[in-house]
Amino acid sequence: EYIALKYVHKFIVVGKTDSMYMRRNPLINKDAIKKIVFLRHPVLSSVVKQDSQPTKGDEIDYKRFVFSITPKNQNFMFIKKVIEQLARYSANSKKKMHILLVGERSKWMYELFSNISMCVVEYLPWAARYSDICLLKQDVHCLPLLSGAGTKNRTLTALAFNLEIITTPIGIENIPWRQLTGIYIAANPKKFADYMIQVNDDELCIDYIDVMKQRSYVCMNIKEQFQLTLREILGDTACKW
Repeated sequence: EYIALKYVHKFIVVGKTDSMYMRRNPLINKDAIKKIVFLRHPVLSSVVKQDSQPTKGDEIDYKRFVFSITPKNQNFMFIKKVIEQLARYSANSKKKMHILLVGERSKWMYELFSNISMCVVEYLPWAARYSDICLLKQDVHCLPLLSGAGTKNRTLTALAFNLEIITTPIGIENIPWRQLTGIYIAANPKKFADYMIQVNDDELCIDYIDVMKQRSYVCMNIKEQFQLTLREILGDTACKW
């Protein structure tokens, strides 16, 4: 980055943490620091159209907790502790918990979850259509992200589909989640497991109409701010939006 900064007019980053680390780099001088600009990633992609979003009626029999592309080397201890906590709850639970593991890099969790008596575990090597694992009212996307820079694509996608989300502070980085319902932030494995239990037991009831309205409103505000900031960055070269 410090080499590129010598030659560019502006250096755009989509993560506040990225911007902070770059500004602290001793190889970057004061003039170059002024070129670093934080541009918040638009929350909802136009790729996901509301009218094509899969929906289900009120006849939901159970919640389905979706873990997709969860590498073992980055998440093993965190997930292991989540599962240990779920196992403690399992002894007193009368309700089954449905787990869906998506992608080959998530398969390592199959045996761990299967050892819990209350868990019904399904493994899907590949989702031909991502929308198949984004069913409104049923699917809860679990994103135990412990590393990564910028705004997380899986979080953006789950937001776009108006799904409930259980994630970590890193997983929700750069997104104004405090304005939204249906998003549960867990800083540790115990809290992550607690949220899974509460959602599974319908203790955190949410109004999905409100969820869609909130996310649409936040999307609009962020998109407008994105366009304004980008115009400022581009200056006279800004195109018409």
